Amino acid sequence: MLRGLKLFSKTSGLCPNASKSAVYCHGMLESDVNRVLETSSYTRSYLPFRYLGIPIFSKKISAAECTSILEKMTGKIRLWSTRNLSYMGRATLINSVLISIHSYWAQLMILPKKLLRDVEALCRSFLWKGSSDTHSHGLIAWDHLCLSKTAGGLGFRRILDWNEAAIGKYVWDIAKKKDNLFVKWINSVYIANRSWWDYSCPLDCSWYWKRIVAVKERFKHKVSLGSFLSQQYSIKRGLELMSVPGSKVSWNKFVWDRLITPKHRFIMWLVMWERLNTKDRIIKYNSSLDSICLLCGEADECIEHLFFQCLYSRKCLSAIKNWLNWHTQSINLVRLLKWISHAKASSIYKSMLMTILAATVYHIWRARNDVL
Repeated sequence: MLRGLKLFSKTSGLCPNASKSAVYCHGMLESDVNRVLETSSYTRSYLPFRYLGIPIFSKKISAAECTSILEKMTGKIRLWSTRNLSYMGRATLINSVLISIHSYWAQLMILPKKLLRDVEALCRSFLWKGSSDTHSHGLIAWDHLCLSKTAGGLGFRRILDWNEAAIGKYVWDIAKKKDNLFVKWINSVYIANRSWWDYSCPLDCSWYWKRIVAVKERFKHKVSLGSFLSQQYSIKRGLELMSVPGSKVSWNKFVWDRLITPKHRFIMWLVMWERLNTKDRIIKYNSSLDSICLLCGEADECIEHLFFQCLYSRKCLSAIKNWLNWHTQSINLVRLLKWISHAKASSIYKSMLMTILAATVYHIWRARNDVL
């Protein structure tokens, strides 16, 4: 072993740092261990240890060993919770920062399901409450949030699927018989020139290898080996193979129009899902609350009434129509969207109408909340 290190040092010019090096022994006599330590001048250490920030274990990794991921996420949330962030601002931070914190780990191993559920719970709590209280529930189920925007979701990453798609690159490397040490070792120890696509792992193999084989089986049920190898593998392609695309919703282009202010988009999105906390929803778990509209005081409050059957909101809509010379008699939000969709006008004009309508919906909802 020491001769191998010296040869490596002479060849590469890199020398091991004794203060940062350690010897890990398993299944050896204590006398042999002491002889290795005396000869090498290195210290003895024990599993687990960290390599490039990842804990290295001889057994299956548990959620307890991955708490640093949750701690980093919680620290970010505590920092952001001091700021007055809109729903859309939080959604952007979840997509760009929070969900990415575990990505480095997820590309190296299949993470415990409990950890991935905790990651989802933290993201869900931050979106709806702006805090790290994982006991709170959201207005819309997490699975729906992970749908694409064209299917009515927010485009969040499906964490479990992403983890398996990231490990899929090892499945592709083995199937492609890529020229690297890992693939050569796998072929020598486990596969032994058998068909990888038909391979079943033995019961006494390592937990890590069992997970890789399980990911291979998931791909096998979706695509043939030839199709799998026909393109260069990427995590995006792996997700496309694993996921079932949701049905396209008719209103996605209106809600996500590029001219609409982001926080207005989110409220419009909630309206289309019928998930705003109007009184008809709140009264289901708080029967002591009256159901009368806070703006007009004339009818029961629900989304259909608020946009735009309510006297207050109807006056706002009428003023907008007069200002724009918008010649339509409809006062129903869905019908107004259909009118915009079928209007014989330029895309810029349609975007302008949608932007103003979304702003109107947002400010009516804000006016309603100010009355509380």
